[in-house]
Amino acid sequence: MQEKDYYVWTTEAGLQGLIKRSIIGALCGYVAVSPDHRYHGCSYEQLPQIDVHGGLTFSGPTQPWMQFDDPTSALWWFGFDCAHAGDLWSGIQSALPGSIYRNYNYVRAHVERLAQQLQQQEFLVRHRPSNEV
Repeated sequence: MQEKDYYVWTTEAGLQGLIKRSIIGALCGYVAVSPDHRYHGCSYEQLPQIDVHGGLTFSGPTQPWMQFDDPTSALWWFGFDCAHAGDLWSGIQSALPGSIYRNYNYVRAHVERLAQQLQQQEFLVRHRPSNEV
């Protein structure tokens, strides 16, 4: 089965998920948060430790290359890529021995993981006891 270069869906955590193949052929995963989310507008470097493949490598508003239905939306995206040492992607000329292709199922699982972590952080802040600073 041939993989598509673009997927968008609502994650199990209720956030928008997106998978897009980069210009070098690696799949990248993204999750969007709305303007009322505590991390909206933040750099990925400001977030607590997020466990996704290779770590976060992107944060920003909706971009034209995302081909998202509403490019004027106020969503803020966090993303990761599968073009690290040890990753294999279409178009790569050489790779480290043992490199692995990160397919759609793998990337989707990490998008879901990212969405869950972003929602969990939001829940913890909104439900923090009032006596905590």
